[in-house]
Amino acid sequence: MSLFVQLRKTFISPNVRVSSRILRVLILFPLAGSLASGSEESCKSLLLAQTPISYAALDALRAAQASFEIEAVGKVIDGRPRAIILAGESHVKQEKASRAGVKLTGQFPFRGLEGADLSKNGIAGVLMAPVLASLDFIAKKILRLKGSSIDDAWVQPGLEIAKNEVAIAVASRLKAEKGMASLRLTEAEEQELLAALQEIDLETGDQTRLIRVKGEDVLPLIKLHLADPAPPAERRLPLNLALEEGHQPGLRENLAMVGFPLNLGWIASDLALSYTSSHGHPEMTGASHAVSAMTTLVSLYTLSKYAFQKKHSEKRWFHFVFPLHHGLLEGRNETMVANIERGFLENPDYDQMLVFVGQAHGKGMKNLLLEHYGYREAIIPKLPSVESVESRNE
Repeated sequence: MSLFVQLRKTFISPNVRVSSRILRVLILFPLAGSLASGSEESCKSLLLAQTPISYAALDALRAAQASFEIEAVGKVIDGRPRAIILAGESHVKQEKASRAGVKLTGQFPFRGLEGADLSKNGIAGVLMAPVLASLDFIAKKILRLKGSSIDDAWVQPGLEIAKNEVAIAVASRLKAEKGMASLRLTEAEEQELLAALQEIDLETGDQTRLIRVKGEDVLPLIKLHLADPAPPAERRLPLNLALEEGHQPGLRENLAMVGFPLNLGWIASDLALSYTSSHGHPEMTGASHAVSAMTTLVSLYTLSKYAFQKKHSEKRWFHFVFPLHHGLLEGRNETMVANIERGFLENPDYDQMLVFVGQAHGKGMKNLLLEHYGYREAIIPKLPSVESVESRNE
């Protein structure tokens, strides 16, 4: 029996444990692209803040600029140039934007991710949690929008581990069968291996459901392990930093957080009083009119804040008119920027960090990095033409 046929039987359903959250992004995840990026050479003539950037990463950045607010800054830390790519996102998005985010995520192994811990916000967090959960349900289940690239980034390491375990097992068996320490497949052998693997079922941890991955999605990893005489037990997996770790919300942040659910409560009270006054309780009419007027004013105030914030949120008059607007941003921005700096110091092997945050955070974090941490703005280089890439590779 051919070894490839044996592999086909062995790896149709390998016993690999994967986080169940993978199910949330598998449909979106371009696995082959993320695997190939690990072996792609960075072109030394392409630099982002004096750090080398690959063609694939640059292409992903350019594609993401249509859906994300991309900013880059850099400075020298411990004698080594470092770059930060800030990707400001909408936490729910359409399919095209979600794919661009997933593609971008796969190109950078060192990532910093926003992630507020509502449990630290006391009563404000308790009030806000069901509101956010409801909005998330409406966006994803009813409007069919896609989720945050931050969630996609958290899922990737578990998926990479699962695929890597399959690739190591396949490569080890092929090397043993051939009696060789390293092995490069011919084109015919590669096609035969693809036909043998077809689809692989990865177990989802404690759950009974399986995730189906195409054989072609793990083939680049298999080839890497075949070519390495002494492959490591694991590839260098993506490293995620929880940028809001250690954050302690202040009074202003809690007041800002509780504002939105209180607005909803005000509207609910207006509807309840209007219903009561029109169903046999005329004495409630005056109170109903007063609450309706206040509801209209509060709603206009809230909507005007969102209307002005994109272009005017950094202006003095905006801070005066909407004093709580930055309550949800400023303290968290300071925590995230401090953790970015600490992340570089504690992980000296990385020279670039991709930072996923909400769009409202990006500008404030960039200003903190420039004004208080000594960073400078960096220009994202232009993507070379296909002809120049081909001539460089010859």
